[in-house]
Amino acid sequence: MLELIPGPIIAIVATLIGVLLAADFLLRPGRARQGAGPVMAAVAFIAVPGLVLTIGAERHIGMSKKTEFCLSCHEMHPHGSTLLDAETLAGKHFANRYVPREQACYTCHTEYTMYGGLSAKMKGLQHLLVHYSGGPADPIKTYDPYKNRECLHCHEGAASFDEAIGHGDEIESFRADTVSCLECHKPAHGVEAGEVTKAYRGEKQFDLPQVGAKDGAH
Repeated sequence: MLELIPGPIIAIVATLIGVLLAADFLLRPGRARQGAGPVMAAVAFIAVPGLVLTIGAERHIGMSKKTEFCLSCHEMHPHGSTLLDAETLAGKHFANRYVPREQACYTCHTEYTMYGGLSAKMKGLQHLLVHYSGGPADPIKTYDPYKNRECLHCHEGAASFDEAIGHGDEIESFRADTVSCLECHKPAHGVEAGEVTKAYRGEKQFDLPQVGAKDGAH
């Protein structure tokens, strides 16, 4: 039944319990040495804070995967607007639901490796550092060259991929990254130089996709 209770409610209740226990021990420190006192102290000062931090981290990590989270920064608005442009690679994926719309950015910009999710979060922290330490580069570029692995994770084995002219002959080159998918399938976003700066400074407004629960993966 516990999994049916929303995480924030568990966190609030746990916090209240922890605060009451901690207050009791601070007001009556001698209790920590009596009977079940050591166990209750451990619950108040270790278990409850750990539970609250875990729930909070899980919730915010989940939120950071959402398209609306990525587009909450002004400098990402030019890239977000390309999701509405079916002439771009990002727009084609978004329009045709090749990616879940609620996690469109994360789906393509995470690494499909054992620690890909962790790597994506660490890069996200770099984004925050750049945002608050002078602003983003213009144009924005990925930290590392985009790997075919991320494309093949979804597309390899699909009938539309296997039947496309040239794919079958080049599949090993795609796997080895000697031929990039982006050589033919471009532009990924097609954001012009200067647009990021204009968005960051609030000098230009961009149309952005309205992503709701109904646009999640099916």
